[in-house]
Amino acid sequence: MIITLASASPRRREILEMLEIPYVCQPSDIEEVHLDAWLPQDLVANLARQKCETVAGSCPEGRLVLSADTVVAQGSLIYGKPENRQEAFEFLKGLSGCTHIVHTGICMMKAGTGEMFEKS
Repeated sequence: MIITLASASPRRREILEMLEIPYVCQPSDIEEVHLDAWLPQDLVANLARQKCETVAGSCPEGRLVLSADTVVAQGSLIYGKPENRQEAFEFLKGLSGCTHIVHTGICMMKAGTGEMFEKS
């Protein structure tokens, strides 16, 4: 069975290839807004669900859709995807030598059925 990966992440593609899971890549076009009011684990779960639902809407019924979202949290500060190389450098500089937590939320949905599995 082929799954649809709702992500453009090279690492997520690499994992599926390593596991020899056949997939097609169809990144979600949702805007990944990181609201400070969210707890990091709730934020990644919500974003993963949004990505999955968006992509599942355009997939054949019964197709499995897999999505994920990851953020790094340092205290109350949430780091998302850096916009550019300079921002990535600043993120790494801020995290260097400090305790931080990496949060990942995943969602898998069977298109057209509403069946869903979520974990963060």
